[in-house]
Amino acid sequence: MLKEKLQSDSKTALLGRDSEKLEIIRFILSEVKNKEIEKRAELTDEEVLSVISTLQKRSLDSVSQYSAGNRQDLVDSEQKYLEVYKSYLPEALTEDQIRTLVMEAIDSLSAATISDMGKVMGYLAPLTKNKADGSLVSSIVRESLENG
Repeated sequence: MLKEKLQSDSKTALLGRDSEKLEIIRFILSEVKNKEIEKRAELTDEEVLSVISTLQKRSLDSVSQYSAGNRQDLVDSEQKYLEVYKSYLPEALTEDQIRTLVMEAIDSLSAATISDMGKVMGYLAPLTKNKADGSLVSSIVRESLENG
């Protein structure tokens, strides 16, 4: 399980005196624990990935805000968090891979108009979850359906 890997990596970072990585992994584990308390059940690997993906999106937003405010020290700090998050998330799909999945979905669902967007997105959701940014997938689906 992913949670067990996080706990093991936490111990490794502690023994290796890697305080930055330890801090980040502990932060992830605390967010996972909060979600478990909220859910009142242990999280599945998919749900842990969702927590890490949410943290990654938050950090990406922070990086853009810190960059706009010329705070390179904070950008560097967030970059370290992003590196650790990325190590636990599955490989992200490229834009070309997303376009291929979108075309396959449109073909298999015989989608033709923008009104079919919900069906296509529903089809793609499990295929792209934690592997692609939903807004990118949505924009590619919209573009593909509008251009026929």
